[in-house]
Amino acid sequence: MHFTLESAFFKFYFRYRHIKMNEFLVNEMVDIFFLGAGKPVSGERPSALKEICTNTCALDWQLHSLGKIEHKKIHFLGGYHVGEVIKRYPHLHYTVVPDWKTKSVLYTLSEAHLRRVPTIITYAPVAQLDRATDF
Repeated sequence: MHFTLESAFFKFYFRYRHIKMNEFLVNEMVDIFFLGAGKPVSGERPSALKEICTNTCALDWQLHSLGKIEHKKIHFLGGYHVGEVIKRYPHLHYTVVPDWKTKSVLYTLSEAHLRRVPTIITYAPVAQLDRATDF
């Protein structure tokens, strides 16, 4: 398994927050934002749809990792081929970032409709996996 620096940070942050979040995992709403507007570093498919094993892509793995949070609203901020992501995950809440080609990730984040609830913000995907583990 190969992780990027961002994924290592996310795992550390999420584990730390998980300890703090136990009290609202059952009762409070959590907003989760996946930042996926940019073009992938390699290939033509959006990074969130990169396959990590047969019939499982990076976003599947990420959504599975958030399964213990019962009350969640999952947002995907997309631009590059966002229609493919919408087609595969119609149940997510989408914000289409119009200027994704010329803007930064901070601009993408500024398009998020943040509320006063616990919030997780991460890249889609946070990890490039060579193989799936315990999915």
